[in-house]
Amino acid sequence: LIRAPQYKDARLRVSDLRRSQDVEGLFAEAEADYAEGRYVDSLSKFEQLQALDINYQASTVKDRLFALYMQLGRAAIEHDPPLAELVPQAADYFTRALSLRPRDTDAALEQRLTGLFTEGYTRYQQGYWNDAITSLRAVYDVRPGYMGGMVLTALYDAYIRSGDEYRKQGDLGFDGGVVPQPANE
Repeated sequence: LIRAPQYKDARLRVSDLRRSQDVEGLFAEAEADYAEGRYVDSLSKFEQLQALDINYQASTVKDRLFALYMQLGRAAIEHDPPLAELVPQAADYFTRALSLRPRDTDAALEQRLTGLFTEGYTRYQQGYWNDAITSLRAVYDVRPGYMGGMVLTALYDAYIRSGDEYRKQGDLGFDGGVVPQPANE
């Protein structure tokens, strides 16, 4: 650019070189963060990298993104103490992982469990005990310790409250009918 300012492609080539250096530097930073276990930082950098140049180290970036989405999603589910507020974020991570590998059974299972838990826990909080039982039981059957045991606690409580409602209605047989009362003697 200094030697031949009239050269029409000089500015374009300089900007391409700078962009290439930026991409390489970002990749190196993302890899370092990944190796050090700074997953949120690494994810941010890999996403920036993909936005800058989708073809740069495409398979490695895709593999890292998938691994990071799964890692961060599972970390939200396994948070100690368990926080139901983190489940939608985990679901988003699993959805992103599935967008990269649509046929991955682990990502599909995790997304399914987060959906069932969210539905069941929402119904539990709303007092729809039987609906909550259906969804929470599906999660419990696959992973009894899900959300640090939160699924078990909510499921147990939903069963108790559902039973209490049936008892209040006089339906002790759980068949939808009223149990006849004994005749006065």
